[in-house]
Amino acid sequence: MLAALGLIPFLLWVIVSIVHAVVIPDMRKFLLARVLIWIVAIAVVFGIFEIKHKIMRGYADEVVEKVKVYYAAHGHYPKTLAEIGIEQQKFKETLGRRSGYLCMGDAPRIFYTAPIDGFDTWFYDFAGNEWGFHPD
Repeated sequence: MLAALGLIPFLLWVIVSIVHAVVIPDMRKFLLARVLIWIVAIAVVFGIFEIKHKIMRGYADEVVEKVKVYYAAHGHYPKTLAEIGIEQQKFKETLGRRSGYLCMGDAPRIFYTAPIDGFDTWFYDFAGNEWGFHPD
């Protein structure tokens, strides 16, 4: 969400630059090239974050599946990730240091922060069997 808000000034700058390119023909190539370079650079950055999020979600889905398998076999959720063969260090390296697994009673929670801004959180709802999003 925070990253999207940062795009507003950028979009205004793009509009102004395009208007200047139309109004000032001598500067057209320079202004349009500058806009294109910035658009490509921002697309690359957002693309990298999207790929990182897909990797994080894939790993988190694997963890969720192991928790479900454990639950099916034992009738209760594991208290720690170690019980399902997941090292805490690898979990933190893959999902970030603000990630975790909590099991309080019969309501486990797996969560990790969104890679693009570090404030928004994704969490898995085992009761609803779906990922939820909690903006900062």
